[in-house]
Amino acid sequence: MLEELGERAEREIRSRNWSGLWTTALQMKQQALSLERSIVRQAVPVPTECSPSRCYLVTGGAGFIGSHVVRRLLNQGHRVVIIDEFNDYYDPVMKWENVADLLRCPQVELYQADIRDYAQLRALLLTERFDAIIHLAARAGVRPSLVDPGLYVTTNVLGTQNMLDLAREFGVTNFVYASSSSVYGGNTDFPFSEIQNVDRPVSPYAATKKANELQAACYSRLYQLAASGLRFFTVYGPGGRPDMAVRLFIEKLERGEPIPLYGDGSFERDYTYVDDIVDGVLGVVNAAAGRDGWNEVFNLGESDTTSVLQLILMIAGELGKVNGAGEVKRLSVDSQRKLIDDLAGRGLITRLPAQLGDVPKTYADISKARQMTGYRPKTSIAEGIHKTVRWHLQQQNVAIEPNRKRIQQALRLQCALRSRAGLDSVGRRKDPAYEPTDASNLARTLGDVSSYDYGQADGALACRTQRELADILCDVAVGLRDARPAASG
Repeated sequence: MLEELGERAEREIRSRNWSGLWTTALQMKQQALSLERSIVRQAVPVPTECSPSRCYLVTGGAGFIGSHVVRRLLNQGHRVVIIDEFNDYYDPVMKWENVADLLRCPQVELYQADIRDYAQLRALLLTERFDAIIHLAARAGVRPSLVDPGLYVTTNVLGTQNMLDLAREFGVTNFVYASSSSVYGGNTDFPFSEIQNVDRPVSPYAATKKANELQAACYSRLYQLAASGLRFFTVYGPGGRPDMAVRLFIEKLERGEPIPLYGDGSFERDYTYVDDIVDGVLGVVNAAAGRDGWNEVFNLGESDTTSVLQLILMIAGELGKVNGAGEVKRLSVDSQRKLIDDLAGRGLITRLPAQLGDVPKTYADISKARQMTGYRPKTSIAEGIHKTVRWHLQQQNVAIEPNRKRIQQALRLQCALRSRAGLDSVGRRKDPAYEPTDASNLARTLGDVSSYDYGQADGALACRTQRELADILCDVAVGLRDARPAASG
């Protein structure tokens, strides 16, 4: 059926019949949705722990931390609605693959939406009643925020304002949101405690996170919202963001490529394993439930520090790239530097100047989270790096099938066209300026994906990809139809 509709779409594109193309694209979307629902009905139920079933809204739920949170909630037997923009801060295919297995689950709904688009968000919230909102969506990254601070303000501040307004309107009284350890700026009073002054951020990103804490505090006082801010400390683990040091270093060293070393490598971070972070997130959700006048901010970290030099050596040791590392943290600084020099001498490290916006050290005091929510991180940095490297190597050993590559290419096309029609850095709607070639590319890509074997493990992702492509093809058809010059009288 989809193959026939694809052939019809190509004929309508050749004849410039944009109204007919819209009708065909709509039928393709409906057909893909029907296939997707069929796969979900046949799915094996997710094994669950014993707990009351609730419904949670997770923004940024296809991202690194978000997808881990969603998976844990599903394992506990809850229903989850995911909102994610799938923006191009890094390859959006990675986010789709984070949730590929979840698309089969009947307890999950996934919406591609920008948290700056209030009308779209409101339409989504009209369909569900939520026990809590876990707001993790944001523009991440200290250094990119120096380049385009407006994008960070509109996404992180305006987007969070939208979510707070919607929580108030729809009576969601439990609001948990992502802050960041970046709010501590250049503080030198270690470990960082929630009672410290955080009024001196050193990047636009950090400033937006401080603003989020003020916004939430205001809504907590005005509308009796239980607001919980989570100051995450350098989260890593399987599926980690590709721009973060742990995954970046693993991938480059495994390929034999040089990794960047900014400054002298003495900067220290409180690296926190993602499973511990998920424990912390859900512990806060449970602690805040039903609490009046609750407005709290929590550090979620490992409460231990590791220098960049030590991190590099741990990863290099796990990958067999360096000898004599042993238990890295027990080595003297001179011994660590000699091993780093050896890696640099073999072309595996590129030395670079320190970067603007970086802080010399992050170190979490987690006593408040421990006392109020039961937070107790269990994964040491050595164990976490071992697990993360093992995950990476397992991923490398999975053969990339040609069919999977077709899905990846289709998702990149879909995300690129979504971005063209989305909001700009200051939140204004962009003119996508669709061309007939966009319609042709979509129709051809739909044809490629429609031949996929839906019985495979990622069949639900293939169906969802078709639905997203067909949805955009509808928009392209309308755009081309409305852009036609008026006929002369």
